[in-house]
Amino acid sequence: MRTALLRGLGLLFAALCAFFAYYTARLIYINVFGPSLTGHRQNGMYVGAIAFPLAVISFAWVSLRLFRLASGKNSAPSSQETTD
Repeated sequence: MRTALLRGLGLLFAALCAFFAYYTARLIYINVFGPSLTGHRQNGMYVGAIAFPLAVISFAWVSLRLFRLASGKNSAPSSQETTD
């Protein structure tokens, strides 16, 4: 049950990552090829140029972390593990 939940959350965050990656690429395309269409929306595009890539990185990191937890490959040692 826990593994399925972690994988489901990993997929959700991966989908969010893909969504914001698409909008980052779209934002770049619109800024490069459509400057006459975007004159009145320039400030929002600057905010998106910072926020969208940060969202992509954040969601990708969370998604990878959840998939690693689901597969049992935890990158950091657990506090419950003891070495003798």
